[in-house]
Amino acid sequence: MKVVILAGGLGTRLSEYTHSIPKPMVKIGKGVLHIGETLTPGSISQLKRLGQAATGKTDKYGNLHNLSDELPGLFGFRSVNSDPSRALTFMTTSFVRDLKNADNLLSAPLLRGGRVTKEDIINGYKYSQAQRFSTLKEMYKNIDAARTLGVSNAVLNRKVKRKGVKKEVFDQLMRGKFTPTRPSDFFIKRLGEITRDLNKLEGVQVRNPYFEAIKDINKIVAENRNTSLSDGEVKFFEDAEPPVIEQEPRITTPNLTSPASINPAVVQSQNVSSTLPANFASLPTAQRAKIIEDFLRS
Repeated sequence: MKVVILAGGLGTRLSEYTHSIPKPMVKIGKGVLHIGETLTPGSISQLKRLGQAATGKTDKYGNLHNLSDELPGLFGFRSVNSDPSRALTFMTTSFVRDLKNADNLLSAPLLRGGRVTKEDIINGYKYSQAQRFSTLKEMYKNIDAARTLGVSNAVLNRKVKRKGVKKEVFDQLMRGKFTPTRPSDFFIKRLGEITRDLNKLEGVQVRNPYFEAIKDINKIVAENRNTSLSDGEVKFFEDAEPPVIEQEPRITTPNLTSPASINPAVVQSQNVSSTLPANFASLPTAQRAKIIEDFLRS
């Protein structure tokens, strides 16, 4: 018989708050309290702003405060001005990072050196593009909100496009439309190199699996072209799963500093029948590494 025991701690961290309010409201309450303390007349934060306004110095965020705004705050009448264009700078930095992470969801697990199938590529592509769509959708909401607050397209171009956002990505954000991107040339080339190395190692001829998956990828792109970033959903979102490569990578670098650092005499002194070729020292570095790897495995 299985028994589930529901238990809680002593409440040593939140007991002073949760006696009177539910736990989900604690963070909200703390946030409101922080804002209230900051705007309270005569608070330390307000005195700092008054000093900065009087001396013409900026705060750590680069904001310049005016005495005309801060003096009424002594009587509880301070106005707070929003700056959506400045907020876009921080949002864009996070957006570029998240977009790169979404792209890596395809390449990172599939370029480790093991065999990759057509299904692995399609699953990884769907999962990567689903995350990319979510990232673009969130950023589009931020841009749409900035427009509502009066930020012009010229400012958006300066704050977003010039922060490392590619032209095609920026165009999608400005139009509010998403189109899946195809795998990069680096991904295709590297996958081909891994496949060729494995073919040579195993003595077989297997085609680059990307060319088997390209028809399905083109279909995904066509079916999801110009999907709305405001209220649309990509058609493969529900079945998008991260690729799982169960086998260990087989194309690896030998655990050696360099082929040239190995003394052939030491290797040949081992009780094995294999020996290094006579022209070993004159061979290219990559070929010597391969010979040594095969030798040590034998």
